[in-house]
Amino acid sequence: VEYVRYGIIQSVEEVNTALSRIINRLNQKTCLNKRLIKAVYVGISGRSLRNIPYEVNRNLPEDTEINEQIVSQIKEEVLRANIDSSLEVIQAVPRSYFIDKSETKSPIGSMGNNIRGSFDIIACRQQIRRNLAKMFHEKTKIEIKDYIVTPLAVADLVLSNEEKRLGCMLVDMGAEVTTVSIYRNGNLNYLATLPLGSRNITRDIMSLNVLEEKAENLKTSAGNAMPPSESLDQSAQIDGIMVQDISKLVVARSGEIIANINEQFKFANINPEDLAHGIILIGGSAKLNGFRELLEKSCHPKVKFGSYPKH
Repeated sequence: VEYVRYGIIQSVEEVNTALSRIINRLNQKTCLNKRLIKAVYVGISGRSLRNIPYEVNRNLPEDTEINEQIVSQIKEEVLRANIDSSLEVIQAVPRSYFIDKSETKSPIGSMGNNIRGSFDIIACRQQIRRNLAKMFHEKTKIEIKDYIVTPLAVADLVLSNEEKRLGCMLVDMGAEVTTVSIYRNGNLNYLATLPLGSRNITRDIMSLNVLEEKAENLKTSAGNAMPPSESLDQSAQIDGIMVQDISKLVVARSGEIIANINEQFKFANINPEDLAHGIILIGGSAKLNGFRELLEKSCHPKVKFGSYPKH
């Protein structure tokens, strides 16, 4: 869809038209119960989305009982953090608190003279939320109840507490972006969105003089991320397209995407072997033939597909 690129709305009018159709259909289904959609929760993602570690340190009067108000004030301070003029803070995710140097996940009720909060600020380009607000408030006329960081919501659905505690990398591969998040000790340690996805592979195949729809079909039917064996028939064709030409393009671009995923371990300063549950792979684009096997071979000895819970 050209009017949404890399998670950012490019055409407010086009997205509003599509969204209005969806809301109208939903309202038709609920009209018998006299309930209409008046507000929504909006998920935020996109290639500028990332985490920024941040700490707040506050001295307190002697033997102060940490209450909800103190914790809320600390979180508000994090949300107001001046990190980068081009970025907007979306959410503040607490890693842990330290009360007089003693670590705790639940500080309320503790006694101490000092509290230090360790957070992950989730930030993105200001344009993302600005375009969303413009579309809903000015066009759709629907209230935005709150913003939800999509990768965090997805991780809560897909990952178990054990996977988060013992460590894993969650790779969500989409059409235009691949989101990488790393969890350890129950907390988010790293979040990055890569401007690469399976649509890059489709566009590479389009260089063989085929339209995007056909390129997509060739990718899923004949493409394989793993380098072909020597037994590959060099003369094999599909609809007049050489299979070996498709293979070269798919292997090359898959290797680039996986190399970028692998680099995130370095940026996060984490050794892959320290993640007991390895890499958990989700997203429709991750089902490309051979992609999981190549990722396992290149990045980590343990890669498995994740799944959403069934309702």
